[in-house]
Amino acid sequence: LAAGALTARAMRDPDPVVALWCARRLASPSGGLPPAIGPRLLGSARAGVRAFAAGHLDDDQLTAQTLRGLLLDRSGAVRSVARWRWKRQYQDPGPVYRATLDSATRPRQVAAALHGLDEDHDDCLPAAAVPFLAHPSPAVRRAAAQAIAHSAQADDIPHYLVPLLLDNSAKAAATALRHVRGHALPASVPAALDAAGTARSRLTALSIRQHSGTWNRVHADLTAISSHDPGLAEAGRADLLAWLQHGAATSYGNPSPAQAAEIAGLLATGKLSTKQRREIAFTSGIRMPAAGS
Repeated sequence: LAAGALTARAMRDPDPVVALWCARRLASPSGGLPPAIGPRLLGSARAGVRAFAAGHLDDDQLTAQTLRGLLLDRSGAVRSVARWRWKRQYQDPGPVYRATLDSATRPRQVAAALHGLDEDHDDCLPAAAVPFLAHPSPAVRRAAAQAIAHSAQADDIPHYLVPLLLDNSAKAAATALRHVRGHALPASVPAALDAAGTARSRLTALSIRQHSGTWNRVHADLTAISSHDPGLAEAGRADLLAWLQHGAATSYGNPSPAQAAEIAGLLATGKLSTKQRREIAFTSGIRMPAAGS
C-alpha cells in the first residue's frame, strides 16, 4: 500500500488492529513518523493510532498546545502517552488538568481531566473531584466517583459515594456500587434502596447484601428468590447457586440464631430443589425443613 492509502486506513479503518498496523507501516525503521503524516494521525478515530502517533512524533512536532489536547483525550492509553511526553518536556501535567476543571465547559474534557488526575495520582484528589459528583453529565459523575474511590481514605468512600447509588444514570450508580460494595455499610443503606422501589435500586440493595458476609448473602439471596420481582429472583438464584458451587465448601461458622431461623423459613418455601435445600441447610448447620412447611 502507498503512503496515502496507509494513512487513510490508519485514520478511519473500522478494525483498530488494521488501523494500527497501517500506522506502524508509515513509521521509519528508526520509529519516527514523517512530518507530513504524523500529526494527522493524532486525529485518527482509532485510539491505538493516536497513542502510537503521540509516542513516535518528534518533540518539535508535539507543541504544548497539541499535548494539552492529548492530555484530555477520551482514551486512557492516549492520555498515558501524552503524560509521559508532557513530563519529559514540561514536567507536571497536574496544572493542565486542574485548569481544565476550573474552566472547561465540555463534559468530555472535564471527565478526561478527572481521569487524568486519577491516573497520575495527583495530590489534589479527592477534594478536587468531590464537587463534580453533582455535575449534570453522567460521564463526569462517573469519573469523579472513580477518582474519589482511588484516592479517598477507605472510611470516607461510602460517605462520598453512597448517595450516587440512586443516581439516575445506571453507569454512574454502577461505578459507585463497585466501590462501596464490601464496605461496612449501615442497614439503612440497602433499606433505602429497597424503599426507592425500582428494579435497579432493588438489585443494588441485593448486591450490597451479597457482599456483607456469608450468611447475609445467603439470607439475601433466599429472600430475593422469594420476591415477586423476576429480575431480582433470578439474580438471587444465580448468586446462591454460585455460592453453593464455589463458596459453600469453604464457608466457616454458622449463622446467628435469628438468621438460622429466617434461613430455615425461606428454605421451606420450596423455591429450590431438594438437593439445593439440603446443601444449604447442611452448610448452615440447621435442620432441613420440609418444603411448604
